[in-house]
Amino acid sequence: MSSLTKETKTRIGYRYRASVTGRRISIWIGDVGAKEADGFRRHADAIIEANTAGLPIPRITRDWLDRLPKRERVKLQPLIAISASLKEWIDRYLDSIAQNSAESTIATVDDSLDLLRESFEHERVEAISVESMNNWRDGLLANRQPSTVGKISNHVKAFFAWLVKQRAIDQSPAVELATNRTVGKKEFVTADTIQRVLTHVNDHELKLVIVLARWGGFRIPSEIQTLVRSDVDFRKKRITVRDTKRKTERVIPLFPELVESLTAACSSLSPSDRVLPTIADMPASSIRTYFTLSVKRAGLQPWSRGFHSLRATRETELADRFGLKAASVWIGNSEAVAVESYLLVPDDVFRNATSQNE
Repeated sequence: MSSLTKETKTRIGYRYRASVTGRRISIWIGDVGAKEADGFRRHADAIIEANTAGLPIPRITRDWLDRLPKRERVKLQPLIAISASLKEWIDRYLDSIAQNSAESTIATVDDSLDLLRESFEHERVEAISVESMNNWRDGLLANRQPSTVGKISNHVKAFFAWLVKQRAIDQSPAVELATNRTVGKKEFVTADTIQRVLTHVNDHELKLVIVLARWGGFRIPSEIQTLVRSDVDFRKKRITVRDTKRKTERVIPLFPELVESLTAACSSLSPSDRVLPTIADMPASSIRTYFTLSVKRAGLQPWSRGFHSLRATRETELADRFGLKAASVWIGNSEAVAVESYLLVPDDVFRNATSQNE
């Protein structure tokens, strides 16, 4: 049941109202003619009727939607949200994140959401419940590792959070999904440990990658792929770091621990030459494998989350010496993310804490 009223008090124009699945929808049409307002009502009703019957929106109404200016189409978002299928919403979500994400990231998210599509293909997004999402996750655990299901759950939770922002649903049904986050599983890797590993690395590019991760806080491989000679400013003692995956850029100090390795790597390069031309084009899995083999050759047990632990270690050191704000800016995350997912408590801090009263 819908209504169309012309308001003349605070502002002049038409307002469309409807009640859909218990939700009251109110859309300000504006100061238009009676014929145009009535046309708006007819098409809006057609969207609601199609949704109620579980049918596609009529072609004439879809054509009308396509002709609407973007600012007018936005007004219909509450109705379009109700009528859109899960598949349509997933397609829109992928489009919305495509501009700021790498193709590989989009493909991974799409794979996760495909699993959601398979299970809820014929349900409206607002009909998916918390209980059904929990059951869905339990089903995934039957034939997948918990860590894999955790990553899938992360993608699904982000999707439903986006739906809430779009006003397609009032609250996310994925709120109870456990994501198996690996916070606390990273390890503090001392400088002495890395120096020991470096003595067992023969490839000069791999050596530099390890140094950049441990003392520069570089993401591997996304922040070494486009590093060129001109990014390293020895005069100003700064490095420009570009992340090809996240499409971000930041400037960090040329830390003393980086000078020797970068000087050797950059000595014969022209400004546009890549600093790591060979290893930066290798798959991330191959770089991790070579790194792990180097750790083992040094007679050490590989630590969890390899390169990420090196970044977390460096941010912990920088936060201790220069404060959390500077550390998060140089590492390239927020202070909240740093506290929740990066900062570690080294063993020497425990030792200091227990020896003060001895």
